[in-house]
Amino acid sequence: MRKVVVIGPHFSAQGGMATVLGVYREAGLFTSGEAVFLPTHIEGGKAGKLRQACSTFTTFVWMLVTRRVSMLHAHVATRASLWRKATFMLVATSFGVPYIFHLHSGLFAGFYQQGCGALGRRLIRFLLSRAAQVFVLSSEAERWVLEVVPQAKTVIFPNPIQLLPYIRADRDACHVLFMGKLDANKGIYDLLRAIAELIKRFPDLRLSVAGEGEREQVVALIRQLKLEAHVDLLGWVVGQQKSQLLASATVFVLPSYKEGMPMGILEAMSAGLPVVASRVGAVPDMLRCGTEGETVRAGDVVSLTQALDRLLSDTAHRESCAKRARLRVERDFAADVVLQRLKLGYYL
Repeated sequence: MRKVVVIGPHFSAQGGMATVLGVYREAGLFTSGEAVFLPTHIEGGKAGKLRQACSTFTTFVWMLVTRRVSMLHAHVATRASLWRKATFMLVATSFGVPYIFHLHSGLFAGFYQQGCGALGRRLIRFLLSRAAQVFVLSSEAERWVLEVVPQAKTVIFPNPIQLLPYIRADRDACHVLFMGKLDANKGIYDLLRAIAELIKRFPDLRLSVAGEGEREQVVALIRQLKLEAHVDLLGWVVGQQKSQLLASATVFVLPSYKEGMPMGILEAMSAGLPVVASRVGAVPDMLRCGTEGETVRAGDVVSLTQALDRLLSDTAHRESCAKRARLRVERDFAADVVLQRLKLGYYL
């Protein structure tokens, strides 16, 4: 029986793409007999990563040779992620097997312009043009793809989320949650400056920071702003610890400069947590400002501070946003809803 082969990082890897694949696994995509998952990347040292990539590629080629592949679904980000998946897509093409180019990274346009040479850009255009479908996460990403490859068969396709328990009460009074990589692109430094202003109005304010990255630089700014008593650096969180944070926080914040469709925002909306986020990537498609949360211009610390202030100080507004966010997730992003769309896409 021919199957759809899905490739991407292992479920245990860090990042939104692995989280998305984990949701598909929990929703039953890889137990239905229609699709099989082959991990192209694992966490760990270079030798282990190379062994995994080679092993997966060998398995894939053997499946092609024995005619067991109906379609390839490649989950793609930038840099090494792209080059790994490019090999699979090129080989699939040589065997006459169609593929879906599923673009996740909000940094892909910048990578295309500045992160690869003329040959790399030519390869990207070729892969996009030959794809049976190009899944993108936002209208912004779709516009970029069609500018580069006007004939690309684009589909705006949302990330799925397993619905979390909707917490209506017993949340902390003044608890802001950030989940993401600790770097400038995710807006962590802007957020810390906003928190430094907010503690003047909310002296009991607490910020939980869940993620890894530029920890030393973040700690240095926390000390400079005298926020040691207000900020908890938790590292990468998963499972029960993540669920507890989503259940206890007052507001979720992600002031990024570039994004695809942030899984952290979907998780927060699913848990009934109002969101403050930058208007980048798929965020404007996910939540409406003042309805499911608050959106701000990337890099605007003043607007970020004001948006957090509105949600922290106005209980009625906060609860209204939380309820509407949950309803939006149930309608458009719930795993069973997205999975049915995905299966239809496999048979177009």
